[in-house]
Amino acid sequence: MNLEWVEKMETAEPGEELPSEKIHRQNIESRIQNFGRTVGTRYSREKIENYTGENAENVMRIIGKIPEIYSDGLSFLFIGGRGTGKTLGAYFIGLEAIRQGHSVFYRTAKELRDSILKNGNDGDNAKNTGLLILDEVGKTMGGKNSEWELTEIISILDYRYRNLKPTILITNLSPEKLPGYIGEDIIDRMNSPEWERVIFTGETRRKK
Repeated sequence: MNLEWVEKMETAEPGEELPSEKIHRQNIESRIQNFGRTVGTRYSREKIENYTGENAENVMRIIGKIPEIYSDGLSFLFIGGRGTGKTLGAYFIGLEAIRQGHSVFYRTAKELRDSILKNGNDGDNAKNTGLLILDEVGKTMGGKNSEWELTEIISILDYRYRNLKPTILITNLSPEKLPGYIGEDIIDRMNSPEWERVIFTGETRRKK
């Protein structure tokens, strides 16, 4: 539909949405639902007001920088133990980015690898999306196709680095082991001003 034409012709009763506003709202709602399904119900059903603590403060700070993230290609490495809220924090960042009208693409490293191996278009999506959230980086290291996975991920990260496209990498790997997975070149580029390492601390949130 030609939104420019709609804006010229649209009218609405007082208190009601204009047609273009309704289309925009429905588009955002659809993208939020798709994002939630991709990340998973466990995360999409969570409420940001229940996300508290030192790790949450870092996430809220990053959410406040969303315009700069997209304009300046700011990127983040979320690193820490299992269950410390890394994926949930990234979900909340992506959710707010979508609400502000930006594109977000989430995959685990294994999902991305499997899709590319099956000739899916996730490789192009990962390269070109507004914000790439790549989860579980290094989880499949040492398994079948791990060398290919490393090469492909390095290629994607290199492309995004060269084109100032924001990325969030999420890993349980220690800082000492990470270079062995994503390579010294990528680690070196993470020392650039656009990249920030965010350490998630504390006990797992998964304990009952």
